[in-house]
Amino acid sequence: MKLAFLFVACLVSTAAAQDDWRPLRIERVESLPDGAITTEFALTPSPGALEIVVAPERSCQSKPTATYHVRGAVVMIRIDGPTPERPCTPTHAPVALSARVAGLKPKRYQVVVQVADAKGHWRPWKAGVVAVP
Repeated sequence: MKLAFLFVACLVSTAAAQDDWRPLRIERVESLPDGAITTEFALTPSPGALEIVVAPERSCQSKPTATYHVRGAVVMIRIDGPTPERPCTPTHAPVALSARVAGLKPKRYQVVVQVADAKGHWRPWKAGVVAVP
């Protein structure tokens, strides 16, 4: 009985550590830095923080939401947009989204932006490396 309890407790603590995703405020950007539209991804470090700008190929009427998770030197960001039942329609002008992750230690970070596929599984979309002062 004690072994079963220990196993369940281990599973719960592991799941809690993996689900430590915090809400991330994401906004539409009206003016973009030079080259952001062509690369669709820009990282700008500042002391203890990181500004991320992404320009998806599609835009929607609904506002996307985002969450993030920092583990070691990796910053994972999940952008949750439209559902597979209500996909976006392509537009001629990409819409840029901006987010700021604060509270980072000074070091080099790998940043991975993930989006959900049609089956709801998270997949990497954009990635980059940046040094936060």
